[in-house]
Amino acid sequence: MKKWFSARPGRPSLSPVLVAYFVGMVLALTAMVGIYGYVAVRNQQEDTYLAHVADMRLSAERLRYLADRAVEGDAEALRQLATQRNRFREALARMQEGSDRVTRQMESAVAGVSQAWGPVREAASTLLDSRQAVLAARSRADELDGLLAGLIEDLGRVAEARVAAGGPVDQVRVVGSEIQRAQRLRQLAGPFVNGGEVDPGDAGELRQGSVRLLEGVEGLVEGDPGRGILPASDVVGTELLEGMLADARRVSSGAEALADRTSILRNAFVARARVDRAGAELGRALEGLQANLDALGEERRLLSAGGDAAGLVAVLLLLAAGWRLRKEGQARIAAARAEQQQSEEQNRRNQEAILRLLDEMGDLADGDLTVNATVTEDITGAIADSVNYTVDALRSLVRAINETTEQVSASAQESQSRSREMAAASSREAEEVSAASEEIQRLSDSFQEVTDNAEQVAEQARASVDLAGTGGDAVRSTIQAMDSGREQIQETSKRIKRLGESSQEIGDIVELINDIAEQTNILALNAAIQAAAAGEQGRGFAVVADEVQQLAERSADATRQIEGLVKTIQADTAEAVSSMERSTSEVLRGAGLAQEAGDALTHIEQVSHQLSGLVEGISQSVNSHTRIANGLATRMGSVQESALETSRGTDETAEAIGLLAERVQYLRRSVSGFKLPEQEGAH
Repeated sequence: MKKWFSARPGRPSLSPVLVAYFVGMVLALTAMVGIYGYVAVRNQQEDTYLAHVADMRLSAERLRYLADRAVEGDAEALRQLATQRNRFREALARMQEGSDRVTRQMESAVAGVSQAWGPVREAASTLLDSRQAVLAARSRADELDGLLAGLIEDLGRVAEARVAAGGPVDQVRVVGSEIQRAQRLRQLAGPFVNGGEVDPGDAGELRQGSVRLLEGVEGLVEGDPGRGILPASDVVGTELLEGMLADARRVSSGAEALADRTSILRNAFVARARVDRAGAELGRALEGLQANLDALGEERRLLSAGGDAAGLVAVLLLLAAGWRLRKEGQARIAAARAEQQQSEEQNRRNQEAILRLLDEMGDLADGDLTVNATVTEDITGAIADSVNYTVDALRSLVRAINETTEQVSASAQESQSRSREMAAASSREAEEVSAASEEIQRLSDSFQEVTDNAEQVAEQARASVDLAGTGGDAVRSTIQAMDSGREQIQETSKRIKRLGESSQEIGDIVELINDIAEQTNILALNAAIQAAAAGEQGRGFAVVADEVQQLAERSADATRQIEGLVKTIQADTAEAVSSMERSTSEVLRGAGLAQEAGDALTHIEQVSHQLSGLVEGISQSVNSHTRIANGLATRMGSVQESALETSRGTDETAEAIGLLAERVQYLRRSVSGFKLPEQEGAH
């Protein structure tokens, strides 16, 4: 710097304005570099925070979803619930550990997330604490459901055996009531099986109903005269009855155990609801944190604009300095011209002395560096001394040029070879990047196809939910219709029985009429005999007696026809009663099967809901992967362009090195005409 800013004789110094321009340019460049460095550091920090926020948002959504599955007794969901809770806690801890300016700006937002996280963490911990109780209740509920299904089937067999044996209808009705009680217990145990919310009243009814079911089964096995229940051992085997009794006892103990866990399960359901509500609040807090990060990104963009402005200022100062240098150069040229006019006279006086010196230096002009100029006292003496000094410097310079050209030539050849190797490697890299871009594009297309398939499966799952709901409604309507039909059949059976009893009474009356007709016939015969004995006086009485006898015979014939019809009616009535009893049994069995079908359709509907949710989650995940793959494809395209640009730059470098080698050879040929003292000695 001293070389440029100091004033020496014969060399003009820089003006203060130019110095100010250069100092300002250096300061602007320094500010630009500092701002860009600061922005780069902030970019790295904010990318880290964005990754933490993304992890926390994903964990928050997963916690809400896993809480729903956890209360259903899903062991894997409970394990993942603990994992996601710990993952969110670690990400939040990393956010809270920061102490730089970015973290201080987000301090309130992070505090809001921490405050919203507290209820979610407590509710998730409550769910995890009740893990064993939930899993045990689910296992016991599944076992209870299976036992009740088997017990309903066995009771149906007992009812069928009662009907087939022609037993009393009230005994069949007792078995039917126990079947209905077992079906009601299955409905009450449904929330335990399906992970629904358990009502305390339903739990108490489940406990009491299981006890009554056990008492009813015991009555069927051993008989209960007090309740008018006959033992079923006369229509079914002892092994079936003992199995029913064992199942009823296990149902009673299982229902008792489920009812005892009602409070724990209700706490789990309350915790699930708290996770859902607090999770929504946590999601809003995370959105606020995301908004703060976006605001920091806007600040970073403003800082980048400041760096651009500093660079622009540096360029403007550089242009101003160039313009100032041009003006000062023009002023110096004008001063030099004035000095030239003053020195022309002096030059003419020195011309002769110079010509003398040139004669002596003729060989030097031909490249002979072995000559030395004669130093005299005239004006050319100092020049001769300088020429001798210059000749010595030229000798050293030519030697150095010869040595340097040899080294540079060798280095240029080696650099050119390496540049060509780098160009070939860059070309191969560009081809590999192009192949990788094509593979990523195919992967993106595959993700898109999977997304379309997942959306179709989700639509089919929703259609299955609608069909299952429609089927459930139809089954419930069928059960109601069958219950109504069973009642009508039972009422019709009672009426037919009363018709049979009435026909029996008619038969009795017909027998009485028949007896009266026979007695009337006998009396008519006696009257005819007496009329014949009376002679002419009894003729009219004989005619009446004859008419009475014919009437008695017709009455006897009619009574015999009526008696046949009554017997036919009695036989048809007995057959109709038997048919009605069989129809009642079939209706009860059909109602049980319809109830099982309704439960199965309800389960299908729930599974279809879960399947639809899972398929939609898969579709969203695949959409996310598709966007990532598309981003990778775009970045790989940029990498490919960079690789091609590097290959072209390497080729240009190789060409430049080849041109440098040619220039070096030219320089070597240029100095080959100089003659050095050692060369003369060699000759």
